[in-house]
Amino acid sequence: MAEETITGRLIAKKFKVTGLQRSGRMGDVYVARRIENNARVSIKILDPALFGEQEAKKRFEREARITLRLDHPCTLVVEEFGRTNEGWPYMALEYVNGELLAEIIEDAGKVEASRAAYIVAQIAMALDAAHALGVIHRDMCPNNVLISEVAGQADSVKVLEFGLSRMEGSESEESSLTAVGVRIGSPFYMAPEYIEEYALDHRADLYALGIVLFEMLTGKPPFHGRPYKVMDMHLSEVPPAPSSLVQGVAPWLDKLVADLLVKDPDLRIQTAAEVVRRIEKGLGERLQTVQSKASVSATSKPHQRQATPVPTLDPLLDQYIQQQIKSVKRSKGKAPDRRHCLVVDR
Repeated sequence: MAEETITGRLIAKKFKVTGLQRSGRMGDVYVARRIENNARVSIKILDPALFGEQEAKKRFEREARITLRLDHPCTLVVEEFGRTNEGWPYMALEYVNGELLAEIIEDAGKVEASRAAYIVAQIAMALDAAHALGVIHRDMCPNNVLISEVAGQADSVKVLEFGLSRMEGSESEESSLTAVGVRIGSPFYMAPEYIEEYALDHRADLYALGIVLFEMLTGKPPFHGRPYKVMDMHLSEVPPAPSSLVQGVAPWLDKLVADLLVKDPDLRIQTAAEVVRRIEKGLGERLQTVQSKASVSATSKPHQRQATPVPTLDPLLDQYIQQQIKSVKRSKGKAPDRRHCLVVDR
């Protein structure tokens, strides 16, 4: 949906759209204001091109229901969902201003090892909550991870896009949504058992998480090329240790990646909670999440990664500044300090 066709639009007589926030797999996400109290929210609207597809509508509505049930600090809060006056399926989500993990990797080339471990631990916490409800994400990749600052804590994670998720044991429902012989998700993050046998459970998410960790540490997934070539590599090739490609990766991180990327799911790490425990042991610290809509209790002292304070900006202006910084970085090789940036708008 083009931004100019919806900016300024009133959604369900409750929200006024102020601009585009980011694009999503099943629909774009917009910044909006709640009419009754002017509170900022994110509005996700199903792509109009998919309106006629019953499967897309069902997946969109299921994503809303699943995210409502999750109620985890590392997933977005769904405030409500329904249909606009024009019949567009929409979700009103908590507003979180951040950057997609894919963009961070693209801009930085790779992510420093301890930071990568910290981010993956939070993704694993969200997956553990989903798996406890029987939900398999099935589209775990850097494009579906939002990194932001929450309550003064940098690198706070929000796992996005549960639209392609599957409920374990719900084969009848899934068969009504997906054609026989069709695999869902990106080949670059697809588990071997799903490629070869269409077998899928929560351990497929853990394999994808191993790919994400490898990509953060090295700057690219272990297997790349044409999709079918990549799928063959998932089945037959053992990825190299990240430390053999970049410096600064500890042996315990190499071992974690290797144990997540075991071909046989029965020999792979079995739970997302185990991933969190191993990262905590490797980092030597207890990790906690921060609720985005509640203050941190005085008795609770989560691990804090302080970000450099910056002036508060309107999210659309801030997004524009970030785009200009990236443009300068790509052309000059070094990004300017955003505190020294001045934007003049006619």
